[in-house]
Amino acid sequence: MPDATRFSMFNTKEKKTEKSPDMSGEIEIPASMIAEIRNHLSSPAVMNWKDEPVIKLRIAGWHAESQKGTKYINGLISVPQEQQEQAL
Repeated sequence: MPDATRFSMFNTKEKKTEKSPDMSGEIEIPASMIAEIRNHLSSPAVMNWKDEPVIKLRIAGWHAESQKGTKYINGLISVPQEQQEQAL
């Protein structure tokens, strides 16, 4: 698979308050993708459902299980497909 910005989210072991997140994790951005992401983030904003200007990224996630049996969500973050096609 080509370079991809990946993320993993694990269930929080102990919630300290009701507002604590249910899951947390990390995003890994390959250095080879920084220029593409920077370019996308400087593109014109679009309006979201709240009528606020935003820059969108695409996410996709899959349920996964570690070798030790820990269940988590594993995923990818990418520039939206139409933005990638315009760059070609």
